[in-house]
Amino acid sequence: MITKQMLKAYPYSAQRLRSGRGNSTDEITVTEVEAFIAGISDALTHDIFAYRYIDGLSWVRISVETNNSADGCRMIAARYLNTHGIR
Repeated sequence: MITKQMLKAYPYSAQRLRSGRGNSTDEITVTEVEAFIAGISDALTHDIFAYRYIDGLSWVRISVETNNSADGCRMIAARYLNTHGIR
């Protein structure tokens, strides 16, 4: 089950795995986060999650990439997490 903490830890876990310093927890985090994002069917929501958690972009930069407001992008992500029971 994915958690917000796993989403936030993704960049660090992925970096540790790439550098050869990762452990099994890092591998699980990376695998689950990538699978979670790949499973998002709405294109805009998928892009927002990929930009935020895989690419590590700020909400302002995501708003430029998606042609939406930063608050709008943040709210789309928050609603998706709440709708799917992710805390």
